[in-house]
Amino acid sequence: MNQGNNDKLSITLSRLYSQDANDRVKAAGELGEIGTPDIAHKLLEVAYQDEASTVRQMAIQSYSEILGLDSLDEIIKSASTHFDDYVKLYSIMIMGRLGTKKVYQPLLDLLSIEDTKIQAAVIRSMIHIQTNEFAQDIFDLLKKSNETIIIRNCIEALSLWKFSEAINFIEENYFNVKQIDSELKTISAFYLSVFKKKYGIKFLEQNDVDQFVRVNINNITYKGGNGLLEASKLI
Repeated sequence: MNQGNNDKLSITLSRLYSQDANDRVKAAGELGEIGTPDIAHKLLEVAYQDEASTVRQMAIQSYSEILGLDSLDEIIKSASTHFDDYVKLYSIMIMGRLGTKKVYQPLLDLLSIEDTKIQAAVIRSMIHIQTNEFAQDIFDLLKKSNETIIIRNCIEALSLWKFSEAINFIEENYFNVKQIDSELKTISAFYLSVFKKKYGIKFLEQNDVDQFVRVNINNITYKGGNGLLEASKLI
């Protein structure tokens, strides 16, 4: 690293301890781009010691960006035991980005925690990994959850993993229920469309789909009836 880069790193690192929390957030974010492994431990310290949650969140993210898979043990620890729930959620998200099989069991352990925010984040992390190894566990959670966000995320995951064993359950408990949340009706129609079910396709072709329902495939977001239909054909 040349002198100019060294100076920039030193200045940015000093800003990590600024009195201005906004400047500390920016500095933590910048360190994720220019930081070197030898300063990563400082970000980990900040992730636990800074008084502002936003700084702690950015610090744990940049810590992982610098170290990559070498950050895994601390990220798993943070996801499980950090005192800040928002840092926990960030760490769960990072586990999905890292994607290694070493996160599979820790994610399943987190999924068993009776906390809606944690479970919702875990499912999204599992979706990001793009493996169907969690499908049965997600289906088991779907069958017992009453939380809309959990149900919605579970159905999306099972759609993207093309898990056919849930067809009857989703039809009977969500799609065919008259008084049902529009988001759950729409994501259920998407799931059924993945399996070329005509009634799911017909529903998405109508204009009363929930416009807030969206799925991401290969970093492209699909929403609305036409978008979800297009996405269903890609799975």
